[in-house]
Amino acid sequence: MITEQVAPVLAAFAGIYGDTMDHVVPLTGKMGTPDGEIPALCRREQVDTLISVNVKDFGARKVYFQALLDSGINAVILRAPKQQFNINLQVSFITGHYTSIKKMLIAATEPTLLSLTHSGVRERSLKELSEELEVGRRLP
Repeated sequence: MITEQVAPVLAAFAGIYGDTMDHVVPLTGKMGTPDGEIPALCRREQVDTLISVNVKDFGARKVYFQALLDSGINAVILRAPKQQFNINLQVSFITGHYTSIKKMLIAATEPTLLSLTHSGVRERSLKELSEELEVGRRLP
């Protein structure tokens, strides 16, 4: 759910740190890939971290967390502010916290969810979130 126009900017920025970044559309050749197909796509394309703005659909369903966990894939979920989450905000959220995100993912011993807001990054394991969802707790 990251805006497609943001991908080249983030790819150039990630390249400074020796990382690569792709958007889902060029990988699939279509818009609107169903959330249920994303974990398999990440495995096939050897993606180690998924970045998504889609909190209500992707970020709140246990089945996707479990599929990511099983695939060894990290997730960075951008928590949108109340105003429109435009291109500038998407870029500034990620680039502003890129080094923190990278350090947290390098230090992680298991697939991890990072909740990203304008003010910072919060780490949660996919396993913890999955267990919380099973007992009916709300996501961070």
